[in-house]
Amino acid sequence: MLMQGIIRTPSRSMSSNNPAVAVREGKSRLGIVMSPFQIPKWVPLAPGVHSLTFHAVRARSGSSCTSQLVLADGDVLVAVCEPIQPWSIFGKSPSVDHWYMGVIPKDGSTARAEFRLASQGKKKASFR
Repeated sequence: MLMQGIIRTPSRSMSSNNPAVAVREGKSRLGIVMSPFQIPKWVPLAPGVHSLTFHAVRARSGSSCTSQLVLADGDVLVAVCEPIQPWSIFGKSPSVDHWYMGVIPKDGSTARAEFRLASQGKKKASFR
C-alpha cells in the first residue's frame, strides 16, 4: 500500500489543528501521515482480502470509513487523503474529508486501475 495525505502546512507555523490521516487493518496501524512529516508511506500488504479503515483526524473532529478489498499478488493499493484543514494561504480547505483510492495491478497498467472517492463528513462514510 502506498499512502499519502495532502496536508497544507505553512512553513512558519505549526498548529494543533493540523490534521493527520491514518490507515488501520484491525487493531494494527499500517501508516500515518501528519504535518510536518508528509512523506508517503509504503507498507507491504499480502495478497488476499483486507478490511481497511481510513481515518482523518483533527483536534476537535474526525471521520473514518471502512473498505474491504481483495489484492492479488503484486497489486499496489494507492490511498490519498485530502482532509479538512485550517485556513491557510494555500487556498480554501475542502468541506469534507476526501479519500482517493485504487488498486494498480501487477503489470503496472494504470489504464486498468479503478479509483474510488469517499467523501466523509464528521462521522462515517462509505466508498462509492
